[in-house]
Amino acid sequence: GGNPLFLGQILSAIVGSGESLPNSSPLSKGNEIFFSLSRRGWTWDIEKVWDLELADDVVSFIVHEMKKLPTDLLFGLKVAACIGSRMTSDVIDILSAELSVAST
Repeated sequence: GGNPLFLGQILSAIVGSGESLPNSSPLSKGNEIFFSLSRRGWTWDIEKVWDLELADDVVSFIVHEMKKLPTDLLFGLKVAACIGSRMTSDVIDILSAELSVAST
């Protein structure tokens, strides 16, 4: 099994800028995962990946990532969750104005 959302979120969590290795293109902050031009494929350092201490399940991971959001945005998401699964752009504009954030 496995969860594509979880895999995508885990990969997103380790993506960032890092120091380039010779003949490689870094994908992650500490070169945990990178594309090796010489090997013509993705390479990873499993020890560095294990050291990241990422959550073991989707819910824990998402909760951890959501705690990194700005307080106003988190409050807006809580209000939106109370409204329901669908919202019009008018409601989003009202929330944005009340929370003093830009809506797109």
